[in-house]
Amino acid sequence: MLMMSPSVMADAFVDARSASVAGAGIASGDFTRANLNPALLTRFADNDDFYLKLGVRAQLNDDNDTIDRVDAAQDQLNYYEYLINHPDPNNPATVADARSLIDVLKALDDDNLDVQSNAELAFYRPSESLAWGITISDQSWSRGDVSFVQSDEQLINNTLISGYFDQNDIASKVLAQGISVKEISFSLATRFSVPVVVGGIAVGVTPKLQRLDSYVRLTNVSNYDSDDYFDEQYTTDTTGFNFDVGAHAQIGPAMVGLVVRNLISRDVENNAGEKLSLKPTVTAGAAVDIKSVSLELDVDLIKDKSFVLNGAEDAFLKPRQWARLGARVDVFRFIQLRAGYRNDISGKHEDFYTVGLGISPFDTVTADLAAEFGEGDAFGGALQFGVKF
Repeated sequence: MLMMSPSVMADAFVDARSASVAGAGIASGDFTRANLNPALLTRFADNDDFYLKLGVRAQLNDDNDTIDRVDAAQDQLNYYEYLINHPDPNNPATVADARSLIDVLKALDDDNLDVQSNAELAFYRPSESLAWGITISDQSWSRGDVSFVQSDEQLINNTLISGYFDQNDIASKVLAQGISVKEISFSLATRFSVPVVVGGIAVGVTPKLQRLDSYVRLTNVSNYDSDDYFDEQYTTDTTGFNFDVGAHAQIGPAMVGLVVRNLISRDVENNAGEKLSLKPTVTAGAAVDIKSVSLELDVDLIKDKSFVLNGAEDAFLKPRQWARLGARVDVFRFIQLRAGYRNDISGKHEDFYTVGLGISPFDTVTADLAAEFGEGDAFGGALQFGVKF
């Protein structure tokens, strides 16, 4: 499953609440969304003391049913190999059998599949003077490309004459690549009084221990096995420290936020000798709350080129610069309806639309669900559970 194409919707880590509004929320959220902006740890209600949450998210883009087609090609290779190497006078291999296998392999040419996944466990303690939070997270992006090699057509045709076929001789390839970012972070935030700003200005910082794992494997179609994904012999890793910083302010019903993530550029070299880099990003946000309705807009101020291979933007991830627009409506104070729209300003990725539902009875137990939809067969979902004390 973890094969991908360069159109993967790579973005910063978001949970189910922010995913349902297209990833926005650095200005409108409260302390439960401190993963977007550590300064939000200073935004809370009087009876909020602690929040524990567990969330997962995944996105998939499989325009051509690549998973099933690769499996079908491997089944066809097994069948044809048996047919050639164990001839049956009553059921001999024919030109049509060879043609059928060739067509299956050709149909895979340029097939791809996109997958992005997140998982997060977080503990947040809000405060205006000194708030803190601990987060353990894992985010991964993966890509797979299938390419047909023309010499395979002649190879397969020749087996009808030679009476022998070894599917390991097939030259058509699957290139599988991946990168994951694992983090253990500790966030701190405080609020300063500013006379012209309602509630003052909040600032936050998130130092974190960060590990990057890269994966790359080139193999022929017959030998590809997704169970080998992130097998040690195909991976490299590096570990170090990094930082996020954020700010938040409110003036009347309007709120603004600014976040810089991954201040230190980090590099990992995969086992093919290619350098993949995690780059800093800068995002600004604005939001307004009017009674039970919240509108929010987040915009990346610079293009994110994290994990873009130099000189080969189509080889793994593409650059991206997202604009995220979201809306939330509170119903009876314990049901939240959400929707959002995301656009890549750089024009490298297709638009994405999101919807979501939140349930928070007595503002104690929270459950949030998000669905994401893009062009073709691109879709995703997120689920999050939380408990407030």
